Amino acid sequence: MAAKADDIQDFNQQPAAVPAQSKESFRDRQLRASGIPEAAQRSVMKRVFNHSEKQGKPLDPDNQFSPRVVEQEVNRYERGTFSKDWRLDDTADDMVMRYIDLQRKPMYYRLKNGRSQEFVRIRHREPADHLDRNGRAMKYASPVGSGSFLWLPEKVIKAHEQGQTYETLIICEGEKKADRLCLEEGTYAVGISGIHQLASKDAGLHGEFATLIKASAVKKVVFLLDSDCFDLATQFNVKESADKRPRQFYYAVRNYRDHFRQLRSSNIDVELYFAHTLKVQDGAKGIDDLLEALHGNERRMLLLELAEHLEKKEGEGKYLAMHRITTSTDTALMEIFRLHRIEAFVGRYREELADRGGLFRFERTEWRICDKDEDNPEGFELAQPLPEDDQFWRYQHTSQGTKLKYDFLNGYRFLKEHGGFGRLRLKNGPEPFQIVRVDGKIVEHLEQNKLCEVSDFVIDFCRTALRKPDIINMIYEGAERYFGEPALRKMDYIQIQPMEPQADCEFFYFAEGYWKVSAHGVEQHKYASLPGMVWRHQVLNHISEPRPIADFIKVTKDEKADKWHLHISERAAECDFVKFMLNTCRLRWQEYCTLDEEGSRVIDPERYTAEIQAKEADMFISKMTAIGYLLHTYRSQANSRAVIAMDAKLSEIGASNGRSGKSLLGKALEQMRKVVYIEGKDRGLEQNGFIWGEVDDKTNIVWLDDIEASFRFEWLFNRIAGRMTVNRKNKQAFTLPEDKSPRFYLTTNHALMGDSDSYRARQVLIGFADYYSANYQPHHDFEGRKFWQDWTAADQQWELFYNFMASCVQLHLSVLAANGTGIIQGDNEELVYRRLKQEVGDEFLTWFQEYFAPDGDKMNVKIDRTEAFESCRKSSKILESLGKKHFFDKLKKSVKLMGYRLNPEKNGDQIRSNGKEFIVVATEKYVPTVEAEQSHEPAVNF
Repeated sequence: MAAKADDIQDFNQQPAAVPAQSKESFRDRQLRASGIPEAAQRSVMKRVFNHSEKQGKPLDPDNQFSPRVVEQEVNRYERGTFSKDWRLDDTADDMVMRYIDLQRKPMYYRLKNGRSQEFVRIRHREPADHLDRNGRAMKYASPVGSGSFLWLPEKVIKAHEQGQTYETLIICEGEKKADRLCLEEGTYAVGISGIHQLASKDAGLHGEFATLIKASAVKKVVFLLDSDCFDLATQFNVKESADKRPRQFYYAVRNYRDHFRQLRSSNIDVELYFAHTLKVQDGAKGIDDLLEALHGNERRMLLLELAEHLEKKEGEGKYLAMHRITTSTDTALMEIFRLHRIEAFVGRYREELADRGGLFRFERTEWRICDKDEDNPEGFELAQPLPEDDQFWRYQHTSQGTKLKYDFLNGYRFLKEHGGFGRLRLKNGPEPFQIVRVDGKIVEHLEQNKLCEVSDFVIDFCRTALRKPDIINMIYEGAERYFGEPALRKMDYIQIQPMEPQADCEFFYFAEGYWKVSAHGVEQHKYASLPGMVWRHQVLNHISEPRPIADFIKVTKDEKADKWHLHISERAAECDFVKFMLNTCRLRWQEYCTLDEEGSRVIDPERYTAEIQAKEADMFISKMTAIGYLLHTYRSQANSRAVIAMDAKLSEIGASNGRSGKSLLGKALEQMRKVVYIEGKDRGLEQNGFIWGEVDDKTNIVWLDDIEASFRFEWLFNRIAGRMTVNRKNKQAFTLPEDKSPRFYLTTNHALMGDSDSYRARQVLIGFADYYSANYQPHHDFEGRKFWQDWTAADQQWELFYNFMASCVQLHLSVLAANGTGIIQGDNEELVYRRLKQEVGDEFLTWFQEYFAPDGDKMNVKIDRTEAFESCRKSSKILESLGKKHFFDKLKKSVKLMGYRLNPEKNGDQIRSNGKEFIVVATEKYVPTVEAEQSHEPAVNF
């Protein structure tokens, strides 16, 4: 947490003892209410001063540039407040709380100017005088943009210094609760500033947790909440879900579980508990209030109860309730908060809901509390009777009696109005319509295996809302006929307004909101502001609401030097995938990498020259624009290309290196977009009429993996820039228009043939160094962690990964506005040479190097072209059938490959004289002779 000494912006004052006051201050009342003695809140803090700071003490003249550490005894809780620029004002009657890390140094956060400032929190005496931007009173305040930190009581810091161990660590919501718990013998606690503040703003779970758990041999971690964690909101209307507040606490407990589960990747495995105080004393919600309200034997009973619950793994006593949640599922956690079913929720809150008028919303349905009776033992019903047009049942009266029948017309209307189910017409795609469900801004295509959701919705509605046994039995008996696929294909059509791809921006969708990425940056929004709807498959569900990190990766251009510069932030440097992509750019890693004791490669900074770094930065920037291009869903026929990832190593012709990381990039794209994977080694690829059978109107990328050297790239020309016809087995074919066709990502261990303008206009080449191979794989660099599958829901790597992908799109859009392609091709010298070498072939290149040996008599002189041609054909059986046209084509490429010049006097054009054609292969030493005479005879037809 601590910053470097020369990078600290201090408060320009020394913490002082609380000045004497004529009456008890707000700070004193707060400590007294929580039972924290004056002496117990003091700590020794170490401040670091550098040579430029004048703090009243002379610096050592022989060591003026060394930091100086000064120890001070300070009050962790001080009377005062902070001004707008966060300077201490000790005349105000608020309370300031100072944060200290495990090394007893102040905790710091970064300012926008790059400097660091000490982190504190304020408890306002009059919250109503301090409103947030939504007009709500703020009880606590922290510096804007500072993030959150972990409160470490003096007892915890001292135990860490002395190497003490303890079995249980308790996490409290609030500083004073943690300090008060630490006053009890054998109890160790830390504090967080809010139920959702277990992690810092950018770095994930607070790092002190892992340090404390390892150093103190902690076996059990308890997340201890106040007794009001199950309470409903103070006020809510029928348009707001009554379960909103309990659901927030459920999310907090779920995130706590997920955060600590991810520590397993660091070999930290602890038992996880969720506990909360019970309402046994008026006004005593938190553990500090409860400990102060109890005395003598009662207080001992509370602590004994805590120990017993931990021993039994769970339990509910007089003062506390505890649940062991180490392996609990989300559903099990929802059951704790009574959120899994409407009956359970009403059973827990029925009286409170009735006192508030009886009308309430649970999830998407409005309900009303009513009297209990035999038919309605739970005592709640729909807020309004189901409209007659939505009643999917009717009673048919005949001479033989009354018969209950399902009403399909009303049933379809009910499914549409209450469940969001219906048919969506398709302009492009394999079917004229799809069965979908609309939930707010999210539209989900119900595949065959998910059609049961329709019947499940109706059955659940009948059981919870109607409570009419005859209707319930009718639905159970006829569910297949009413809600099977044939019936659902007749549902009402439903209208949606889908989000259309945009030329100047891109969207990333998450469970709790979305990012809008443009050339100017990344904006985070809630779904309420989204102008259209999105498909469920577009929602990235690994973490619900990742945060965009400003200036994650910056790419700037020096216009004068025509060079690009790469700036990787500290947060980006922590991203496993960023590190991996950088490693795939290390073409000359053998020159500056060594192995450490664990067999991982490390960089020797003395050999890692500026020239090498610049070359790698160019490759990395080029890859970023290619990734951004693939992720950008807007299609332009004039700017349609295939991204081709190939090995940059110059290997033997026909040799296959592989394992360089090309496929891992393909898997990264699969985390972000709908990708259709096609095995490229199939020699019958072009003849397979159903090759695109899995492509549909929602496909973003087609990934042709590991294609052979013989692959004809021109086969893709029309599909890259035009329409795509999709043939499916036993189904009708359909055609995707240009703006709906997918983009192509190709990986190959070889170089693809073709060097004309048509090829270049449709290709984006990105090279992968041989840093990774079969003998050295990514797990050597990332402590065995596998990308994506070893990242948990709470792992910071997901957030970093999303920020990298957003940075790629931002760079692509920025470059797109500048050059119209969005691609920085970079220096692909290695890829060009690799392709040339492959197109020439080993046999021809061997002949060329022998025939035009640098010290031979064929270099820098005019040679009869026919003579050279015959020599080539006689050199190898493979070249016996070589034609004159292909000979000259290979000759030109060999000259380019070897760095020579062909026919320099004619700028590469043919030299003809007296009916013959000649060639000159020239080096830098070549001296031009008298220009060859231009014959009037017709040229030889090659």
